[in-house]
Amino acid sequence: MRLEQVAANFSWNIPDLYNIGADVCDKWSQEPARIALIHKPPVGDNVEYTFAQIRRLSNQAANSMQSANLACGDRIAVLLPAGICAGGAQ
Repeated sequence: MRLEQVAANFSWNIPDLYNIGADVCDKWSQEPARIALIHKPPVGDNVEYTFAQIRRLSNQAANSMQSANLACGDRIAVLLPAGICAGGAQ
């Protein structure tokens, strides 16, 4: 089958209530030291982030949205740099 045919016939099967953060990050955070991401800056040493660190950062973002009285169904826009923010996983 050609790529064009595969692409034309492809569709995601995503449940109505699906949380990719829980499915991808939370499951792996049960192994706190497991590496999720390696940031290779143009200058300096590589920085490793564990699934547990990313889960903690995700929870911080969710808690800040909740403290701003955002609720399920509210629409928000998130603007992030194309990279890791300095000190983000501390």
